[in-house]
Amino acid sequence: MRRRASSGRDRTDADAFATWRGAAFPSIDTAAVGARVAARLCGDAAAGCFFALCESEGRAALMVGLCAHEDAREALALAVAARSFLERHWHERTTEDALAAVRDRFAATQLCHLAWSEGHPPVAPRLLAVTDTGTAAAAESYVRATGDAPPATTIDRIEALLEPNGALAVVGPA
Repeated sequence: MRRRASSGRDRTDADAFATWRGAAFPSIDTAAVGARVAARLCGDAAAGCFFALCESEGRAALMVGLCAHEDAREALALAVAARSFLERHWHERTTEDALAAVRDRFAATQLCHLAWSEGHPPVAPRLLAVTDTGTAAAAESYVRATGDAPPATTIDRIEALLEPNGALAVVGPA
């Protein structure tokens, strides 16, 4: 018992933050409305990075974004709130209106999304990324070159090859 107590004292604020963020944004690998979806935070992602998978009545959308704030804890809180807002209210609005609300209410400075429906599912894999432009371009090239791999496998490989820092998601045919 004494050993556990002393190891707890060695825990830093950064460790606690990383643990909390990992719990708030676990990786996803799932099927949604005729598509296969994977998303995760990679490397040293900015505190405000997030992703949100929204489904309602035969429609779905995946959003990846970054909420900006000077304080990392505030940025993370904004990211969690943005995801929650999208998951709860996306279906009440057009995708563009939902994204505009996230920009206004949650200080989102970067947003990318893909929306699809049962009648119009994705026909090819698509990358959504909030990372530096060079890494995003290289990852996009990789997705185009290896379109038949499952989305989670594609992200695994991008992480191994490019070591990105940010949020990555891949949506592909089911």
